[in-house]
Amino acid sequence: AEEPAQKEDKKQVKIIEKRVSADLSDYRQALVKYGELAEKQNNSVVEVQSVVMGKDWFENPYEAVNRAAGYIIAVQDDVAYILTSYKGIKDADNIKVKFKQGFLTDGTVKNYNAGLELALVMVNLKGIAIKDDISPLEFGGINYKSIGEPVMAIGNPNGSIYSVLPGVITGTENILRVDDYCLNSMSTDIEIAKTGDALFVDFDGNVIGVYFKGSSEATQIINIAKIMNFLEKMINDEPLP
Repeated sequence: AEEPAQKEDKKQVKIIEKRVSADLSDYRQALVKYGELAEKQNNSVVEVQSVVMGKDWFENPYEAVNRAAGYIIAVQDDVAYILTSYKGIKDADNIKVKFKQGFLTDGTVKNYNAGLELALVMVNLKGIAIKDDISPLEFGGINYKSIGEPVMAIGNPNGSIYSVLPGVITGTENILRVDDYCLNSMSTDIEIAKTGDALFVDFDGNVIGVYFKGSSEATQIINIAKIMNFLEKMINDEPLP
């Protein structure tokens, strides 16, 4: 007699779904929270005005002003240290910095790294009455992000100072080679305008990286953990590696 065919041992996977009711008011509340976080980050953004002196065809002098976003990364002994784009200040004859609190003051280039497209501008806050309202960005909780995590670009990502764009991390295993530097980077679906630049923060309010234009079509974020070493040396007048 033929032996009965063995039954296949099929294990069923039980899927547990937890439905959460939501409506447009919940979506609106999420957007409000996003706006509050964006506004808080923008309090540490400034407008860096690079003034270039020139002459027209009739030898009449004129001033051309280039405007870029700057990011307050530290305040020490009445001095604010501001990270900005090197391309925005490299041809400047003098620099002005306009704070979100409304006042305009002189700035001085302290250091820069052309390869990384970064420059450090310092501003003396002595004698400014509302200097206590000036606070740097938060760098706590620096870590590597996972694909799909939400982030926002602050500064002037769409070419307008104090603009903010939302997005997600789309890649994490990237390596950028700039001159002699080998840097970890991430990519995002946020598109930065040709005339814009940006700093990236997570939804906990921590800076995660700096926009790097380079030659890639994708928006590249240099991990802030790598950049911090450069920034500390720039502030402390130490030789750059």
